[in-house]
Amino acid sequence: MLLDMSTTLALAQTVNEVAAVPGAASSWYLAELEQNALAVDAATASTLYALGVLTSTAISEKREPDMASYVARWSAMGVVDGVCTHAWYECLQGGADALQLGRMEPVAMTLFSSSVYTPIYCAAFLLLLSLLEGKGWAGAQARVRADVEEMLWKTTKVWGPTNFLLFALVPLQTRTIVSMGIHYVFLVGLALWDAAIRERRATPAAPGPETASFASISDEQLRLATAFVAVEGEADLSLAGDGAELPAPDV
Repeated sequence: MLLDMSTTLALAQTVNEVAAVPGAASSWYLAELEQNALAVDAATASTLYALGVLTSTAISEKREPDMASYVARWSAMGVVDGVCTHAWYECLQGGADALQLGRMEPVAMTLFSSSVYTPIYCAAFLLLLSLLEGKGWAGAQARVRADVEEMLWKTTKVWGPTNFLLFALVPLQTRTIVSMGIHYVFLVGLALWDAAIRERRATPAAPGPETASFASISDEQLRLATAFVAVEGEADLSLAGDGAELPAPDV
């Protein structure tokens, strides 16, 4: 009886300790975020980018030949994204506070972000991703020319409404983290798209223009990965020159 009681108490204590882990981790994370916001945002974004490509690989069940390099490229892009997004949100919020926009603040911040930050981000992301993939400066420029217009259109459609909700409802301290959490889901879809393009280009090309589409990915695979993205049927994704194969994530 004493043994049973001791075992029960030990189990109860273990359960309590395990249940306390999420709360303790959350408290630690928020404390670190308050003291080292930029570093935490960058590390969080980098982790989510890596998880995005790993999740897409698990969904598609198709591994890259060099997974370490593949994940490392996306992780590096996450660091840049986290730093830039953190800095932009702080700058934008500071300007809005100085202008005292009142109820119009979320609308004004969304419009300004979509017209200034989003175009710069799209071009910079395509350029840097191509350089990390070893395409060289000429290949990176070709990638920007080929894809920046389409990326900007898709980005604005997705992140215009999303940023409005972020600016209206999410405090500045946690805005980058929430943004990256949403972005993770979108990254999975982008990585699946990347895998489809790579697979198509690995096979002999049929006569006619080279295209890549979402057709090779099943609806079941895309339903979760593109929860925040409107997939517009068979999209012409033809690339010019030696540009990188991957459309960049949206912001």
